[in-house]
Amino acid sequence: MEILEKEPENEEVLHNLLEIFYETKDIKNIERYSKNILNKNSNLYMKSQFNLAYIKKDYILAREILENMILIKRENILNKNYNKTFVNQIETVYKDVKNDELLKILDILYESYRDNSDFLKYYSLLLIEKKKFNKAEDVLMKEVLERDKIGDILVDLADVYHQNNEQEKFKNIMKILENQSIIYNKNKYILLKNKIK
Repeated sequence: MEILEKEPENEEVLHNLLEIFYETKDIKNIERYSKNILNKNSNLYMKSQFNLAYIKKDYILAREILENMILIKRENILNKNYNKTFVNQIETVYKDVKNDELLKILDILYESYRDNSDFLKYYSLLLIEKKKFNKAEDVLMKEVLERDKIGDILVDLADVYHQNNEQEKFKNIMKILENQSIIYNKNKYILLKNKIK
């Protein structure tokens, strides 16, 4: 806190401090120290306001802030480092809203988090769950072509083809999985294999 007395606008210190206050859900201090951020359009300020709205369960305000951050593509918010907590917050904020709005946000996050297998799994499974089979196929095929470890992606792709009633493609993927020495989720594969007509 001494450094903030000397440099009250030190963004690095404010960032770390605000993260601590967010983790402890200390609304009073988030409000207090957010005021020290001079640039109200900065990544730090917008992220602190998003977190504050989230803690207060003001999901409408949180969505507005998030959509503003997304629209202006804040690099610090949407960086290459996958932040599972942030994605969980987004899912909560959009819980009572049409799924298409959540998917629009996730489409944008995909551009930043596409190299993260956790995000890819979450995103593709959500697309499958929402029956957005063409989009799920596009995402999964792009990943198959760009990655070395593709076993689980192929299993998910087979699931897309099965649910979308594309039996020929489904059977072809299952043959690939059967005949190649690829590591994948065996349980999901067995469930899908039992569905072959």
